[in-house]
Amino acid sequence: MKKFTILAMISLAILSSISCAGGKKEAPRAAAGPVAWMGWDQALAAADADAKFVVVDVYTDWCGWCKVMDEKTYSDPAVSELMQKSFVAVKLNAEGNKTVSYLGKGYTETELARSFNVSGYPTTIFLGSDGSVLEKIPGYIEAPIFKKVLDYFDSDSYKNTSLDQYITGKQ
Repeated sequence: MKKFTILAMISLAILSSISCAGGKKEAPRAAAGPVAWMGWDQALAAADADAKFVVVDVYTDWCGWCKVMDEKTYSDPAVSELMQKSFVAVKLNAEGNKTVSYLGKGYTETELARSFNVSGYPTTIFLGSDGSVLEKIPGYIEAPIFKKVLDYFDSDSYKNTSLDQYITGKQ
């Protein structure tokens, strides 16, 4: 119920659809903005070495809201600054065939997205520095809300407060 509440609250807060509808395949999207995107294996190794959280942007090439998230959310100065400071960023193409490792097992990007039960795009997954899943948020997230989500992890509030409580201020 908590997860449903946070998803509904974020959706209402940003007045956006939760997932992209199908469409034409386009050329792979380039990472926009000043966020330093890493490859999957490199990102998990860096997060472990630097004790940082991992932000996983799960996308598809045809997803329009994924592109808007690149253009508006990840390029926002407050978002990119906090991501550089406390997070390692990685893009996961939910239709990709590259092989990656996660918790000692090999997956294609598609298989890994499925293992995270991703069903809409974009989906943002937050991992601990050890690779453990901390939160999964489907849908486009506007920069001010995304900044609050980043603050939630950066302040260690995730240890004793739900994301819903943190975002709404009802602690």
